[in-house]
Amino acid sequence: MSNVWLKVILCFCCVSSTLYGQEKYICSINLNDVQDKKITVTVLTPKTPKSKHVFQFPKTVPGTYANLNYGRFIGNFKAFDESNQPLSVIKKEPNTFIISGKNLNKITYQVSPSWDTPVDKDAIFEPAGTNFEKDKCFVLNHGGILGYLEGYMMLPYEISITHPESLFGASAMEVQRTNPTTDVWKAPDYVRLVDNPIMYSPLDTAMLKVGKTDILISCYSTDKSINAKDLVPSIEPTVKALQSFLKVLPVNRYAFLFYFAPLFSNSTRTGAFGALEHSYSSFYYLPVMPISAVLKQVNDVASHEFLHIITPLNLHSREIHEFNFADPKMSQHLWLYEGSTEYYSHLIQLKANMITLDDFFREMRTKIEAASMMPKDMSMTKMSANVLEDKYHKAYRHVYDKGALLCLGLDLEIIRLTQGKMTLRKVIEQLSTKYGPERPFEDDNLFKEIVAITHPDVKKFIDKHIIGTEPLDFAGLFKTVGIRYERVGKIKVASLEASGIELGMLSSSKTQITKDCPEYNLKYGDYVKSINNIEISIFTAMTIGEEIKSSVGKPIKIVVEREGKTIEIEKPLKIIEEDASHVFILEDTQNPDILQYRKTWMTNE
Repeated sequence: MSNVWLKVILCFCCVSSTLYGQEKYICSINLNDVQDKKITVTVLTPKTPKSKHVFQFPKTVPGTYANLNYGRFIGNFKAFDESNQPLSVIKKEPNTFIISGKNLNKITYQVSPSWDTPVDKDAIFEPAGTNFEKDKCFVLNHGGILGYLEGYMMLPYEISITHPESLFGASAMEVQRTNPTTDVWKAPDYVRLVDNPIMYSPLDTAMLKVGKTDILISCYSTDKSINAKDLVPSIEPTVKALQSFLKVLPVNRYAFLFYFAPLFSNSTRTGAFGALEHSYSSFYYLPVMPISAVLKQVNDVASHEFLHIITPLNLHSREIHEFNFADPKMSQHLWLYEGSTEYYSHLIQLKANMITLDDFFREMRTKIEAASMMPKDMSMTKMSANVLEDKYHKAYRHVYDKGALLCLGLDLEIIRLTQGKMTLRKVIEQLSTKYGPERPFEDDNLFKEIVAITHPDVKKFIDKHIIGTEPLDFAGLFKTVGIRYERVGKIKVASLEASGIELGMLSSSKTQITKDCPEYNLKYGDYVKSINNIEISIFTAMTIGEEIKSSVGKPIKIVVEREGKTIEIEKPLKIIEEDASHVFILEDTQNPDILQYRKTWMTNE
């Protein structure tokens, strides 16, 4: 899912706060003091000449594309002047507090955790929310904890957090650890603050160095079955693959923050799992599963979230750059921010030989099926610009399927029209160089810039498929790179059944061989422990099924337990053909142009 937290340009009061004293917010939070799951926040405010003040919490934040209304979780809100006398406060639902009186000096309030507080509607997706588990784990997404005075959002924040000595605060944000129980976090403005979540949990971290980039992995698992070092084999190849793709990573630090929860957890939670990206970090709320399944899941999710350091961090519109937390206006280019990220998360793995071409096409096949569910008369740009409205928000998930397919199609069309001289990646690279983190593009001008960099006829593709609603012509697009597309056809898959291997589930975590299979040295009663290093359980059944089918031409490794002994079998499975929709067939061609275009597309050089 996706997002960017960058410097916001706002009109400030005509009178500078420098004339009135304190030029920053000084905030304090005590994580030792949790009452009824609530924490108390104290904010010493910047000095202002006003007698009426608006203290604002976000309606939403970039990357969530949903109405969050964090103010719902704020209670017992009080304001005081310099003499510590109370000022009048009126709450303007749901996110705004109106404070009347001169010499505003201090605000105090309590915050309820969004993870465990029942709401009637618009439950907050956990990676964007707050969690306060005393002495165990605190998830601090600052939009749900701290607000800002209207007109003073771009002043610095200094947050002093007192915490149990047993908990460590992990974030990409600047910190001074003044003593074992006190951390002082600093952000140059509210936007950067919200862009940097913190997770406090028992110390469990791993550090990587990829090129010039320092990578922090911090992990909290409710059952202690997963630790940060377990995640390195999944995250390190992903980061290295992206570095190879980009040549140089555009950030000097990055934090992966992981929270692993039971698959069936507290009824007040959303029931969804996933992640939220930020400029220099990403937060993950994932289910506890066997580590092999966790690594597969982390690889898929982290490769997407980490890629957001390209878009929208380095390429984004004014609507995001000048984000209005109180009354947000959305960009029409969500299809690009999320779609290109999802597309490249798979293409990069193909380039790095982490997946095969068949694996890539399997992903695209799934996306084509999912994209067919999007309303036929709804364009991706219209959905993007109006995503906070219920009608369009229901179609938001299609940025990950139709959005990715649009970027795939645009990539192939650019390659064809420029005779392989340009790719979508090169377009994004050129635009990122022109704009970058601190300079937005104009929403209405992006398509013109893409056309100017590539070819006049690229406009036809944009008008038909991105602004318009005409379905993609996969047969025509893939012809450019010598790949035949068939709406319905046959695909080759590896098969346990064809190989004479029969499995039976005895319980949610125990599987048995139900028939002798001498060809694979398997006997009735063997307990199957893992297939291709993925432990057998009800939670991994789907992953293992895909792993088996995709092992065409490769040995499959089956580990069984027999009479107390572990036996490993490693041998290719027999291949069968099965009916499938959206089949891609790599054609044997000697056409030098097609071969060059294919190489350009698959390597994205």
